[in-house]
Amino acid sequence: MDVQLSFSKKRLSAAIMDHIIMTMTAMVFFIPGMIYLFMNFNNLSYKELVASADMKIFTYWGLIGIAFYFCKDCIWGQSIAKRLLKLQIVNNKTGEIAGPFRCLVRNLFIVVFPVEGLMILVNPSKRLGDLVAGTKLIPFDPSIKLVDIKLFQCFCAFLLAYFFAFILMRITT
Repeated sequence: MDVQLSFSKKRLSAAIMDHIIMTMTAMVFFIPGMIYLFMNFNNLSYKELVASADMKIFTYWGLIGIAFYFCKDCIWGQSIAKRLLKLQIVNNKTGEIAGPFRCLVRNLFIVVFPVEGLMILVNPSKRLGDLVAGTKLIPFDPSIKLVDIKLFQCFCAFLLAYFFAFILMRITT
């Protein structure tokens, strides 16, 4: 049971670290839009500012950061935090490193982060996203063969992540 608790703490630590790192990364893409808002705040009303074509461009630019967040594990099933904490995402059935699309599906459930956090505490190897994507998180296993990075699949996963972020933005605004 002690090993289980240790893995839960490691996994929760990785989730929190990932969230901080990826939020900071995503914010980099929102900074130009925030600067634009601050520079034009006195010139236009809030409604005019948000409705402006420039602001829409900055918003679409910012969605790139959110797409990166959703694709954080697409390269060899590891994000920055998972690399640091020696964890990796694998296909639940084959035990091979999860591909970019599985990682994307898994990470789309980040939008319900509180539920994901509870799932991590209840089941350390699988959260809701893992159940849907058919993946699980394991301690890094150097015996699992690293395959070549599938750039086309990563790019397609990124485009799907961007589309999901766009739809999410449209629904919430």
